Formats: sequence, C-alpha cells, structure tokens
Amino acid sequence: MSYNNTKNQKKTKVSSNLKLTTIILLLIVLLALGYSFSLWLSSSKTKNLAPEPTPVSSPKEKVSSTPLAASSPTSETRRKPNERFFSFSDLFSSTAWIDGGATTLVHDRSAMVFTFAPNYTWEKLGSCANLPAECEAVDNQQQVDGPLCRNRKHCLSLKAGQLLYNGKPLSLPTEPLINLSIGLFGQRWLVGGVKVISEEKYQPLVWWFDGTKFEPLDFKGYHDQPSHSSYQGYLAFGGWPDNVFIVYSARDGLAWQVRDQEIIDLSRYFSFRVNNGGFEPSIIGAKQDHQTVWYVFDHSASQPRLLKYWQNENQWIEGSLDLSLNLPTGTVAAIFSLEKAEPLILQAKLINQEGEASLWLFKDNGFIAPSSTAQVTSVDLTGSSNSNPNIKPDLTGAVMVELMGGWSGFKEQILLSPDGQEWLPVKVGERLDFTPPASHLFWRWQVEKNDYPEQSPCLKKININYFRK
Repeated sequence: MSYNNTKNQKKTKVSSNLKLTTIILLLIVLLALGYSFSLWLSSSKTKNLAPEPTPVSSPKEKVSSTPLAASSPTSETRRKPNERFFSFSDLFSSTAWIDGGATTLVHDRSAMVFTFAPNYTWEKLGSCANLPAECEAVDNQQQVDGPLCRNRKHCLSLKAGQLLYNGKPLSLPTEPLINLSIGLFGQRWLVGGVKVISEEKYQPLVWWFDGTKFEPLDFKGYHDQPSHSSYQGYLAFGGWPDNVFIVYSARDGLAWQVRDQEIIDLSRYFSFRVNNGGFEPSIIGAKQDHQTVWYVFDHSASQPRLLKYWQNENQWIEGSLDLSLNLPTGTVAAIFSLEKAEPLILQAKLINQEGEASLWLFKDNGFIAPSSTAQVTSVDLTGSSNSNPNIKPDLTGAVMVELMGGWSGFKEQILLSPDGQEWLPVKVGERLDFTPPASHLFWRWQVEKNDYPEQSPCLKKININYFRK
C-alpha cells in the first residue's frame, strides 16, 4: 500500500469522526434546549394555574342548611408569605373551648351538639299490672322478627336466625350473616345482616327485596370505601318507602338515610356516646306539618335509650339529641310506640330497678326557642390571657373553614373577633385579616328563632384556620 493511500485513508477516518462528533454534539445541544424549554413551560403553567380546592368533606358526610363547599383558592383564604399556619377544630365533646356565660344554645354532651333546649313532659298512666292490654300493645309494636306481610300471600319473617319467605327458607346474596333484621316499606322489604370479616372487622349489609330479587344498598363511608365497623352490632330500619333511616348499633355506631337512590352517611350523629356500648335498636318515624322526627330506642329492653333525630323542613336529618338521661328516675329499660304525630306523643313501657313495668306518655313539644337570637361563643382559641401584657400581637388573619350541622329555616351568622369585644361577620371560607395584627381569636355562631317550636338548629362541628406572622 502506498504512503499517499494510507494518508488519504487516515484523513477520511478523521473527517468521518469529526462529522460523527459534530452530529452528537448537535443532538446534545438540541436535547438540552428542549429540556430547558420544557422546564420553562412547566414553570410558566405552574405560576398561572391556581391549585385545586380541597373539599372540606364529601357532600354525603354532612348536612347543612347551605352547601359547605370548600372556599375558593384565592389569596384571601391561603396562607400568605412569611405567615405560619394553625388550625383549630371542636367536635363539642366537651365545653372546654366554649364561653358558657356568653352561650345560650344548649350543649348535649352525649350527642356532642348545640341546639335549642328540648321541651317535653312525662305522664304516668299506671302500672302494667293494672293496664295489661295497653302495655302488651306497646310490646306488639316491636315485630322485629315478623311476619311482615305486604298482603296475605307475601310475608317475610325471621326464625332462629333464618330468613323465611312465605314460611320457606330464603337465601341471601351474601352468606353467612349474623344478627339479621327485616323491615317492610310499602311493597318492598329491607333485609340486613352483619358479615363477620375478622374478630375486629364487621360489615353491615342491606338489600331491598321485592319478593323475587335482591337489590343491594351501597353504603359508602369515608373516602368512598365500604362501611365497616370494628364492633359487632345490630341493624334497624324505620320510616317510609321514600324516606328510610337505618342505624347500626355497636360500641361505635353507623347510620344512613335513604331517599330513593340517594344515601347519605349520618354516622356522626350515631357515635359511641349515644350507643352506650351498643344495643338492639328500633326506630319510630313521625311526620308533622313542619317537621319529620325519628326516635331510636332499645327494643330488647336491656338499657334505657331514647335518641331523637329531626329534619326541620329539610329532606335530610339535621340534628340529634340524647334524651336517655331524661327518662323518669329509676328507669332501667324502655320501649316505645307512636301514639300520634300531632301533637307528638309516644307511649312508653318503662321498667324500674325492681323489675316493675309501668305505662307512660312521652309528650314531645319540640324545643324552647330563645326570645330572639341564640348563640355559641368560644373562649380565646390562642390560649392567651387578655391581661398578659407580654403577648405579642402576631395574629394576622383567620378563616372559618367548616361549620357542620343543620339549620334549615333559620337565619344564622358567623362572627370572628380579635378581642372578644368587636365581632366581625364572615362567611365559610372567607378570610378575615387583622390589621394591625391581633393577640387573640374568638368565634361566635348566632341563630335566630323561627315560627315553628318543633324545629331547632343543630351545630355539630367547627373548624378554623388562622395565621401568625
């Protein structure tokens, strides 16, 4: 091979290498430019895109006179630069954060709510020894095992834990189940039971049954997950074909309301305190012109329970009270039946500590409304003392994030205060700025009476965010 040929081959190889290197470098530059442009575009979009609002909770987890949607994601409701974020919630399990002297609504420690004062009377009719037929009539209202018949040829019943349709065993879509329950609503039955998943996990299951097929009720709990309980319990159904109240009583309870195809979770109104360890529940529903009322009690007569729920003029239950401690002195068990809806009277068979049964009338007159405006007022949420001169005024703003409860038909107002003297009206989700910064924070909820003594607002929970510089 000649020298010139060798030299030309080397030049050609060098030239090819240079071209390849140039191409690679160009590709790297192009990739780098593309990546930089992508970062710039992403950053630009992020700066101009408002964050998605986080809902306070699912619409099925709350009942109120107005929707409790999350506040708009504006600078007024978000933490500002150089601010510190704090949050305060009160479930009203006690009145530790409530100013009793400035509060005129009544606190129910068991139901953990604020309402108007309940208005009722008890009237003793006599001993069941002297009124056997009347007392037996109260007992007969509790047909928990049936037979429940929509006509002579179609009856559903329970016998020794077995579901029977027209006297013949009927299999459920899911078996085995324990603690079966039934209820008749027009032309259909509700059938329920408890599925044992583990020693500490139980699932209440309920179906509509029309005599031919089963249609499951889809109970969704928090985060749209199937409702479960850590405790074994009992189901009960009450109401009418278009409005059904369902409770699951255990150490901690569950509850739902069913209207056509819509189901809402009311478990917040049926928690561990009102269940008192759990009982075998029955439900009474009563319709009035301006109110629908529900009562839950223990049909097994193992403990005295009398829980009241009401809707005001809403289609959903808005409030609850535990009247169990207001039963006549010495009562250890109580079962009830509806005497009439207007005026609202229940017949009550009460058993005392000596085992003696007597017949009573429970007259529910609704509520004792205030003369004009009632309110719940907090103490200072910062825990500070107004007399302490060393408190630094660094509280720059606050937002009432959530009010939970029900007050359909009532005018209400939320107020915040930096000193407990000047009260400033706000709306849910609306930030109130303190200029100059404040040292303290108070909240107040006011509600005006309406024309119906059978109705009452009910405040179940509040949640406030506040900010410090």
